[in-house]
Amino acid sequence: MNSNNMQTFPWGHIEWFINESMLNVAITTILPGQKQAPHIHYGNEQFIYVLSGSGKQFIDNEYSKKEPGMMFHIKAGSCHETINTSTEPLVELLVSVPINYEYDFFTEDKPSSFYPIDNVSKKINLDEDMEYIYDKLIKPLNIPICIFDNEGKCLIEGKDYPFFCKDRCNVHKCINNCSLYKIDDNYSTPPTKNSSAILCEHGISIFIFPLIYDNSFIGTIKGGHFKENYTNDPTDFNSFITPKSTILSIFQLMNKLRNQIINYYILKNTKMEL
Repeated sequence: MNSNNMQTFPWGHIEWFINESMLNVAITTILPGQKQAPHIHYGNEQFIYVLSGSGKQFIDNEYSKKEPGMMFHIKAGSCHETINTSTEPLVELLVSVPINYEYDFFTEDKPSSFYPIDNVSKKINLDEDMEYIYDKLIKPLNIPICIFDNEGKCLIEGKDYPFFCKDRCNVHKCINNCSLYKIDDNYSTPPTKNSSAILCEHGISIFIFPLIYDNSFIGTIKGGHFKENYTNDPTDFNSFITPKSTILSIFQLMNKLRNQIINYYILKNTKMEL
């Protein structure tokens, strides 16, 4: 084994054979009696093939046995955990690829009725375009994301919340159950164009990206729901930890989403003016 391509953890190790931006291939070894804590990979989906050993696989709280020759597909945004229940190492082939989230508005052929010819104002009304933006840009990401207008009204509510957030706060039933999304009566324009992050009482963080168009604040993207620390409660199977590489991926995806939304309005207003 090449130590330069080896990542060592308390539960075992990962040896990377291909570690590129568009493809990652590795051999994962989980030691007897050890487990990978519940975690989430945003922006990447994974294929796992069991080479040797046996254990248990949890994907979004669904349980499966793991035996040699079995294959597993883990979608981006799924909370998953692997446990080695045998007396020998659990060895797996891991293939990870990024999801296709890019969308090019400059090549999209939309009906001309989408761009009202009699309205050439640069005033942005996010509410009018949210269904289209959600389907084309947000839904493929599998990341819990909410978009607010410049008055704090929630226009798009993400659906891909982690099980931890669903169980602890029932955020999927009401967005205001999450302290990170509660809207203050004095909601105001972010003081900076830069992104930021906030932390809730349960140790979950979200990123905040202001939407700035033509030097005007038009809304905010909030989301991510990542957790950097392991839980202290071994019985809490719905808790999880988000790897640092995944947190970076979340940040990059949300930043690209912000840029795509702004580019969308640049193109839309350009077409209206033409």
